[in-house]
Amino acid sequence: METIKPHVAVEEEHWKTVHKRNASRIQLLNQVYTAVAQTNRIARHTKHAGELFDAVCRIAVEHGGMKMAWVGMNRPGSGRIDVIACHGAHLDYLDDLAVSVRSDVPEGLGPTGTALGEGRAVLLQDFAVNPATQPWQTRALQSGNWQASAAFPILRNGAPYAVLTLYHDKKNAFNELIVSLLNMMADDMGFALDAIDAEAERQTMLRDLRNSEERYRLLLDLVPDQIWIARPDGHLDYANQRALDYFGYSLEEMQGYGWQNIVHPDDFAGVLTTLSESLQTGKNFKGEYRIRHHSGEYRWCSARAHPVFDDDGHIKKWYGITTDMTERKQAEDRQRLTARIFDSTLEGIIVTDAACHIIEVNDAFIEITGYMREDVIGKTPRVWKSDHHRPEFYQAMWQAINTTGHWSGEIWNRRKDGMVYPEWITISAITDDNGKVSHYFGISSDITLLKQHEKQLEFMAHYDALTGIPNRVLLVDRMQLALARTRRENNLLAVCYLDLDGFKPVNDTWGHDVGDMVLIEIANRLSHSLRGGDTVARLGGDEFVILLLGIENADECYNSLNRLVSVIAQSIVLQGQLYTFTASIGVTLYPHDNEDPETLLRHADQAMYQAKKLGKNRYHIFDPTEDVLFKTHHDKISTIAQGLLDQQFELFYQPKVALAESRIVGAEALIRWRHPERGLLPPHDFLPLIENTALDIQVGEWVINTVLMQIERWRQEGLSLEISVNISANHLQSPGFVAKLQQKLALYPDLPPRQLQIEILETAALSDIAAVLGIIEACAAIGISFALDDFGTGYSSLAYLRRLPFNTLKIDKSFVRDMLINSDDRAIVQGVIALAATFNRVTVAEGVEIQALLSTLRDMGCDIAQGYGIARPMPASDFVSWCRNFRM
Repeated sequence: METIKPHVAVEEEHWKTVHKRNASRIQLLNQVYTAVAQTNRIARHTKHAGELFDAVCRIAVEHGGMKMAWVGMNRPGSGRIDVIACHGAHLDYLDDLAVSVRSDVPEGLGPTGTALGEGRAVLLQDFAVNPATQPWQTRALQSGNWQASAAFPILRNGAPYAVLTLYHDKKNAFNELIVSLLNMMADDMGFALDAIDAEAERQTMLRDLRNSEERYRLLLDLVPDQIWIARPDGHLDYANQRALDYFGYSLEEMQGYGWQNIVHPDDFAGVLTTLSESLQTGKNFKGEYRIRHHSGEYRWCSARAHPVFDDDGHIKKWYGITTDMTERKQAEDRQRLTARIFDSTLEGIIVTDAACHIIEVNDAFIEITGYMREDVIGKTPRVWKSDHHRPEFYQAMWQAINTTGHWSGEIWNRRKDGMVYPEWITISAITDDNGKVSHYFGISSDITLLKQHEKQLEFMAHYDALTGIPNRVLLVDRMQLALARTRRENNLLAVCYLDLDGFKPVNDTWGHDVGDMVLIEIANRLSHSLRGGDTVARLGGDEFVILLLGIENADECYNSLNRLVSVIAQSIVLQGQLYTFTASIGVTLYPHDNEDPETLLRHADQAMYQAKKLGKNRYHIFDPTEDVLFKTHHDKISTIAQGLLDQQFELFYQPKVALAESRIVGAEALIRWRHPERGLLPPHDFLPLIENTALDIQVGEWVINTVLMQIERWRQEGLSLEISVNISANHLQSPGFVAKLQQKLALYPDLPPRQLQIEILETAALSDIAAVLGIIEACAAIGISFALDDFGTGYSSLAYLRRLPFNTLKIDKSFVRDMLINSDDRAIVQGVIALAATFNRVTVAEGVEIQALLSTLRDMGCDIAQGYGIARPMPASDFVSWCRNFRM
């Protein structure tokens, strides 16, 4: 038993050692497994080789049971293997470590050099005694006392790229399984490197692709045309910057648009047809059409598109290019317009080269000159030269063209038939880009008719168009010459202002044609009765002025005037009957009346009015005393005009009462003048002064405006009455009376026109029945009524009363006032009332001063009364309250 114990102890010790060794190997195997797993994870996520190598060295030591690990790479051209990553204990071993890739030197026979050079794993289970490690054994003994070593090549793209060298402190540490695992770890590193390379290559490709796309886009954006890619349905997938700028949309907006949304409606059908043909045939699309810019403006473009087909032969994309044609189209339009203008203008056009040889003419030139195109092409304009102008004329013309580039003026040329004619021509020099004359361009108009018209205008400017004798313009010129001659010869000049008596009824009765015939006859008589140096002129209407020159004394003047009166008084045949005219002539003698032409005419005009007042058919010599009276009259009229401007006039209203109903039916508007010095003036103090003047019309217009405004104001206050206004015959027959009245009424659309009544004197109505009748009928058509004022004073006949469409007859107050004591007046009033009833007219009795007249007038059948016995005229401010308190 004692002999057995040592053996048993030895064997137990042996198995303990074996068990310990196996446990150590199992532990190492587990550590290597862990390292392989860690390496695999790192390999899947690492992005850089250096990061990978550092991580694997760390994993091999910290998880794989190795004491030290390093990765080496051959430095190109050196033959050495340099350390690029390491981890573990005793790293000083690696300082200046000499490892070679050459197999002919000891430093290249170790595991690291062999593994890298031959591309296989190399194991050294006994590092300290293996001949292959001889160059490093001493260094290893001093530094780390390595017992085992292994080197594994790391492949990159299938070739050895680096080497992983591991050290262990135990001999025989690397068994077959561990080596297999470590090979897997090296393979994972190679896979990671390949993945890194693949990613780098992918990134490079992406970068190159981006660079290529950027260059492609840059080139597309630099192309002067619009490039685009579209789907078969017309929606855009891509457009270069030129296209975006051209269309005015962003790329996102463009991608949402189809071509049908931007093509001009008039071009849509043509584009659709061309597109359909391309889809059917597969040929390129070509077309010219207008597209709409984002701003709404349409632009012309030329589009070409190449179809790209899918595997089934269907078009999947259009690659297109669009070129802007707007300027070209505009240029073509301008060219066509120029051609149409050239061919259709009424002005003659010629174009020559720099040497003045004709290269083109238009149809109007042929029409004007009579020369055909083949007659003049290649020749110079001298062909139709008329010899009307001296050489200096042409020299000045060409000097202007060479200096300013153009010349315009009147020139006489000769037609092909030899006739000389005037034309207005403009010649322009056309220069090239260098400023050198290349062509001359001429535009000419035949002004023959214009020259004739100028002569006519010149005649019309100085002569009366109807009679052919001088007019006012030429008369003033003749008067200046006559005054100078009179002063020079020291004799007399008689300025005679002549107006025909009773001429107006001629126009009204027989018409203006007959009136014109009378004026022509009178003008001829006057012209033939004068001496050679005398002048007769027509100022207008039936007014003439005669200048009698070289008069030695008054008797000579009187003889001439008597002769004129006698000549005019000779009978004229009108409508087969003899008719006799007379004339009123006013005369002033120069230099007794030492004034200018206009003043002399005015003085003669004043004298003519005096001749009419004295009975007509006579002449009257101007008297300075009468001129003073005239000026005084003119000053009074000016004062009235200023009073109108200063709003000094006012309307008073006198009520009119219906006798049967005893109610107020209207009022008459009566003008008053609140004179700043003379106080309140009645109308007879100022209206006669402005009779038959323009101021008469202005005052009448003011009265109508004021009355309409007052009627509207009362209407709004609930008072609806007919207001009558007095209108002079001059105002009634003034131009545009009816139109002006309509304009005034239009300002008050709610006012019934019947509330305005116009009163006109019987004498005025009878003076020009034809003219008055038309105006009254026009006013009646718009609802205005008329009253015949002062009826009974104008000797109206029943025929006139039947013709005149008056609604109302106003019995003159001179008959009403004394009718209770004067049987004749009473009979007249009764007769007027009966006459009005017969013609269905309303009667108004004026001048009812006492209450007793009211009942008598009512019994006689009079409709309306007005007068002081009812109420005096009152301001508008008092009228409403009076109406409300009225009791009859």
